[in-house]
Amino acid sequence: MNKFSIKKIGDIIVMKLHDVKIDYTTVSETREYLFGFAQRQYRKFVIDLGQVERIDSSGIGLFISFWKQYGGTAKLAFCGLQPHITHVLSTACIPKIYPVFKTEQDAVNYLHQEPVTELAHHKNN
Repeated sequence: MNKFSIKKIGDIIVMKLHDVKIDYTTVSETREYLFGFAQRQYRKFVIDLGQVERIDSSGIGLFISFWKQYGGTAKLAFCGLQPHITHVLSTACIPKIYPVFKTEQDAVNYLHQEPVTELAHHKNN
């Protein structure tokens, strides 16, 4: 079971994963929370992967599917990545979609400056 903590900083949801892996056994709960907040009109997210030691294609797929569904209307940034997780995400070109920051504060500062498109009539793809 994937464990994480969630806090709100202004209009930004910060999700810190406490599990050491994001894989096919843990990704559904993370997906449920992330997509659930987006469906409730939250549009800015920081995902802290500092404690994550392993991510597989299911985890990569989660972030790509979020971009496909909400990329035009939501902003997401990562922080706290260990070097090997940065490598995995880079191999999948995730940093071209979502920015990666060293600290949570850097990611929050970035998102505070980023405009988002309001979701008027969102259609599921």
